[in-house]
Amino acid sequence: MQELKRTVPQTDPPRSARETLPTMYDLPSEDPEEPGLPDEYHYLQPHLLSATLQLSTYAADEVFSVGDMNLYFEPSGALVPTPEEAAHQARARAARLAGQLRELGVEPEA
Repeated sequence: MQELKRTVPQTDPPRSARETLPTMYDLPSEDPEEPGLPDEYHYLQPHLLSATLQLSTYAADEVFSVGDMNLYFEPSGALVPTPEEAAHQARARAARLAGQLRELGVEPEA
């Protein structure tokens, strides 16, 4: 887990998490004019959520939290695959085309 550069002073009794911990609304937006907390909190929040969330109606293996799950879309609305997804799709396409060539009697590696 990434170490924070900004510390919160400890008090006795401890202050409420609502006072000391950031929420998703405190994080920087893509608008450079909009204020927000430093990006170091972006990676801390899912760890805090995983460590502290206790849902009574869901089992622990049914809850998923992620630190960096950005989805990008083309202007047409099509989802842009991640580099890993694109590589997987390219390998699958190559295997599919190689199979079609073999069906035609052509060895693709030759």
